[in-house]
Amino acid sequence: MNEYTLAIDNLAFGYGDKPLIKIEKMRIRARERVAIIGPSGCGKTTFIHLVAGLIRPQSGSIRILSREITKLKEWEVDRIRGREIGIVFQRLYLMPSISILDNLLLAQRLARANIDSDLAMQLLERLGIAEFSSALPHKLSQGQAQRAAIARAIVHKPALVIGDEPTSALDDGNTREAIQLLTELSETVGFSLMIVTHDERVRDEMDRVIRLGVIS
Repeated sequence: MNEYTLAIDNLAFGYGDKPLIKIEKMRIRARERVAIIGPSGCGKTTFIHLVAGLIRPQSGSIRILSREITKLKEWEVDRIRGREIGIVFQRLYLMPSISILDNLLLAQRLARANIDSDLAMQLLERLGIAEFSSALPHKLSQGQAQRAAIARAIVHKPALVIGDEPTSALDDGNTREAIQLLTELSETVGFSLMIVTHDERVRDEMDRVIRLGVIS
């Protein structure tokens, strides 16, 4: 078992002559829950894209488990992203024309994981929305749809789940519930959790807080 799910060293990225992100060292252990917090303009979205291998840094290394994605070919990075990373977005991006269960099975298929409808239903049951498994996403409330998006992000058993501002549109009650669900699932399902946000409400539910600053 790898000690670290995510390992970053000497990471630098910017646009043109303007630096945006500089991280000397960052480690996230297996099943660790970390909040990455920073103000608007500090590069939180860019940081997610770097970790997910959607863009390449100007220098430095990013390792997902033992694989240094900064040195891999694009198709190899795509495969690692699909298999080892799950993302809970601010906008949920559930496919509107298929059922909640089919949204989860599609996520397994895209990750090239085994299609396991029993696991998908178990997750929906655990999240309290199994009764909506055959419903279309627009039939769910905001809180129920958030739970469905969480299930979709973890149904292929990734090593790292990233929350991309997942609570910015939620009230205090739903924010606390969503973060508690993610932290509990990180332990029982077995993934590392990284919440990237400006929402200070998140920090108390996490093991550790890392702050990104604006580079001037």
